[in-house]
Amino acid sequence: MPLLFVKEGVLGVSASDAGGRELVAGVRGPRSMLGLEGLRGQVARGTVVALTDAVVCSITATALKAQMSLDETKTLLDFALDELSQATRDSDLRTGPALSRVARFLLRYGSLLMPGRRAPFSKRHVAALLDVRPETMSRALRSLTEAGLISSARSIQIRDAVRLEAVSRGDTLPE
Repeated sequence: MPLLFVKEGVLGVSASDAGGRELVAGVRGPRSMLGLEGLRGQVARGTVVALTDAVVCSITATALKAQMSLDETKTLLDFALDELSQATRDSDLRTGPALSRVARFLLRYGSLLMPGRRAPFSKRHVAALLDVRPETMSRALRSLTEAGLISSARSIQIRDAVRLEAVSRGDTLPE
């Protein structure tokens, strides 16, 4: 896979093991760089899918290495460190109770869930990203809706970001 730089849009990234079990799932937006494994001659084993209209630039690791100066090496290192931070945030989405995971996802990516527009994320992709079953995610969304933190008629809208933030940190919903 070549190195990919996301200029605009949102991409879904996933990788599976030999048995088809999804191991890694993530969401990447503008200024993300994918395929950094190629710089070390490793093959990236994953799938990248555009979740919204996207503009993505690509270059092979060989072509990049041939053109790099010291300044460009620093820039590439900055992108690599940004990707490492994003991977850490993806990992954070997979910790804690399912309700907290869903709340964190909504807080982080709620701006992509605009009213009147179909969400760029499928329930299956989000469930894989959060490491929960789609049914568990549906129950969490229903609980957040019933508690008044979100509305979810046609598209999800955050109604109470302060309380949703508390749930994302592990607070429970009132009975």
